[in-house]
Amino acid sequence: MKYTITMRWLHWVSALAVVGLLGVGFVLGYVDLPDGPGKDRLYNLHESFGVALWCLVVIRLLLRQISGVPPLSNLGINYWLIIPLVCV
Repeated sequence: MKYTITMRWLHWVSALAVVGLLGVGFVLGYVDLPDGPGKDRLYNLHESFGVALWCLVVIRLLLRQISGVPPLSNLGINYWLIIPLVCV
């Protein structure tokens, strides 16, 4: 059993959204942008994509409950190597 193509696709879309949101959040928080419509638009985009990502995560969790997950033994990775990666 493998993850479905839909689950893999949603995973990578979520990952790209997180990276993009982190980048925009960094710019908003640490770069001295002048106040104005450009900064407001960037903030609004950051907020909108954050809400969209939250909805995507909810969909992923629901699909995970419906379709199930493959057992760790089928991943081809030693289980004891995964535990430290999850904890980090």
